[in-house]
Amino acid sequence: MYKKWPYFNALLDNTQMALFKADMDIAKEYAELCKDEKIRDSVYKLIRDEYDLTMNNIFKIAQIDELLKHNPILKLSLGRR
Repeated sequence: MYKKWPYFNALLDNTQMALFKADMDIAKEYAELCKDEKIRDSVYKLIRDEYDLTMNNIFKIAQIDELLKHNPILKLSLGRR
């Protein structure tokens, strides 16, 4: 479906771009601003778990092992930002 349906392909490619831009290290730093340790840890864990789940599903569906593998120019451009 990923290879044959342009809409689904574009949806997953855009998702890859968003995941590539996301930085879980920065997310962790923002989480540290929360003074309540229990809330901080539970919210960050939810975000991190969803990020990891989405990454794994993108890799499986698109049959890739790294984000933006099919678009190396975009990957290079985003990596330099």
